[in-house]
Amino acid sequence: MPIGVAQYLVKLEEARKLATELAEVRHLYEVTSADLDQLNAAYQSSEMQRKEAEVRSRRLESELNDLRDEVAHERESRAHWERAAQNADRLHERLNRAREELKSLSFVQAENRELHRELSELRPKVKRFEELWPLLNRLQLVERQASRWKESLSIAEEKVCQLFTFHLPLNL
Repeated sequence: MPIGVAQYLVKLEEARKLATELAEVRHLYEVTSADLDQLNAAYQSSEMQRKEAEVRSRRLESELNDLRDEVAHERESRAHWERAAQNADRLHERLNRAREELKSLSFVQAENRELHRELSELRPKVKRFEELWPLLNRLQLVERQASRWKESLSIAEEKVCQLFTFHLPLNL
């Protein structure tokens, strides 16, 4: 079966259309391939950026954990130093109190030495007083006796005066 010119022309026209469509498809394929290459490059770049971001994120997370550890350590250290400062303050107060007590004790010791000195001076006087005490008691007894005698003498003098005034003549 021979193909006629008309059919040949139709087939030629179809082939041209198909060639044009093929060229368009190839062009579209090339554009799509170029877009795909760009997308792949963008994806790879994005993937690299994502991986770099992950590495940075892990590094930052590690730094953050280190900083958290440092903060926790600083808090513990601060608490330790605050306790140490409080202990130092308490010890300082105790030292001041001990110094005050030492001053008081020194004062008391000086006072005690002075009292011992005075006591040493008084002991001979006390001994002398103890020796004189019996004499003083006897002296007081004698004074009381003398006082009674004075009273008796005074009463006797009054009676003598009364007797003389009764017995004396009035013409004197």
